[in-house]
Amino acid sequence: MNLTLVSTFIIGTMLLLAIVKINLNLAENSMDSMSDQQAKMQVDVIAGVVGYDLRKMGYRVEADNIVEATPTKLTFRGDLEDNGSIDEISWEVHQTTEVTETPNHNDFLVTRTVNGDVTQIKLGEVKFEFSYYNAGMEPTSVLDEIRSVRVKVVTESTQPIAGKYMSAAWEKVFTPSNI
Repeated sequence: MNLTLVSTFIIGTMLLLAIVKINLNLAENSMDSMSDQQAKMQVDVIAGVVGYDLRKMGYRVEADNIVEATPTKLTFRGDLEDNGSIDEISWEVHQTTEVTETPNHNDFLVTRTVNGDVTQIKLGEVKFEFSYYNAGMEPTSVLDEIRSVRVKVVTESTQPIAGKYMSAAWEKVFTPSNI
């Protein structure tokens, strides 16, 4: 056999393996990026709806704006649709209710209830909590003293990539002028 032919075959094989490795790395990075983007979109959806609701807290309500305020549940009243009708809105975290539609064992159910109509939110929430503050931004649990609400949300992608879930977080303090 010709030594040149053998060495050309070996070099060609090494180049081909390098190209395959680069292609696999690009595909893995692309899947990571897509999974990361999914987690970010999920938290953006939740942030949008929570933000809309909390800005309407106490809007056009004379008294008893906040009905219930715990770390896992917030119920309040306000004119959600700006139509003169007072709505009761509730956000509740069901940390013991696992979402069976995803393989992620860390995510749980969150519900949004408006006037008795329940919407289940299954967007990979692994953390969802409320904190309440008085006018001096000191923590409080007294309903009449609450002037600000902090919401923390962490979501994870619904599908793992290489055995790991990508996550995204959002946190905001709301100080509605109507409470």
